[in-house]
Amino acid sequence: MNPAREWVGLVLQMVTLLTVLFSAIKVVNRNQREWEKHENRVDLLEREVSSLVNGNERLIAVEAKLVEIGSEMSRVRDRLDRFLDTQSASRERK
Repeated sequence: MNPAREWVGLVLQMVTLLTVLFSAIKVVNRNQREWEKHENRVDLLEREVSSLVNGNERLIAVEAKLVEIGSEMSRVRDRLDRFLDTQSASRERK
């Protein structure tokens, strides 16, 4: 076989090998970028869920406070009704 042909064959094999390696590295880098993008989206979703949980905890605390205020208003209304009943009863006696 001709030495020039051997060199050309060797060069073609090297070019093919480099092309395959370059393509593999490119695919790996693309997959890494996509993986990082997905990780960033997951982190964002985790932060949003965390803020929603915190918001729900605050809503539960506000709801409890509103229930407490409603009970207090009912108690005050009952006391006011009793007071007005006693006032009206004392006026009727006079």
